[in-house]
Amino acid sequence: MLDLLFEQIDAVLSYINTHPTLKTVSIGVITTFIGTGMIKVTTIAYNILTATTHRIQQGFKISGYWIGFFKARSNNYVLEILKVKQRKENVNFYLQHYSVKLGSQTTHFLGKGIFRANRFSTIYYPIRSNKQTSGAFILKINDKSGASSPLELIGNFFEYDNNEIISSKHNDYRLKYTNKIPILSRIKFNLRMRAFNHFNDLQLFYDSLSK
Repeated sequence: MLDLLFEQIDAVLSYINTHPTLKTVSIGVITTFIGTGMIKVTTIAYNILTATTHRIQQGFKISGYWIGFFKARSNNYVLEILKVKQRKENVNFYLQHYSVKLGSQTTHFLGKGIFRANRFSTIYYPIRSNKQTSGAFILKINDKSGASSPLELIGNFFEYDNNEIISSKHNDYRLKYTNKIPILSRIKFNLRMRAFNHFNDLQLFYDSLSK
């Protein structure tokens, strides 16, 4: 039942995102709602529900929010947020890419893949057609995660950008599952707006997951 509720919420947000007028009105309503002080209560309740749901699902699904951190070329540190939707073994996801180099800018990607035998194999591509970056990653469940620590996917990525192939070292690309993303950030994310205003803001949130 919770899965159906969350899917309906996602469907509504996706519909709003395709209608500029509704999107503008919705953002205004959200801002007003935040002003009532009720947003914190809603966030706590939502976090409890999604955490419980995800643990129940783990026999095994990877649907939900994931955050990855890694060091790219030229000492450029990168953070990525993914929202994964899994149906049977088929997976779709939306990804926001943040980096020290981009600062307050983000790059948006869509991806498709397969989750089978605890292995997640996928390709991704930019939403905007003027972007040349595309890639893939192959991840597996980290056997040491999930009990007292956040569930984690580890593995490697391969990216093609401006006629150059970039790849990670052995198992140094990691995604951590989280149900703690602030509700306003989730709403903005589902509307395909920048969920966090700057790389540094997302960095602070990511660091808090380990505390």
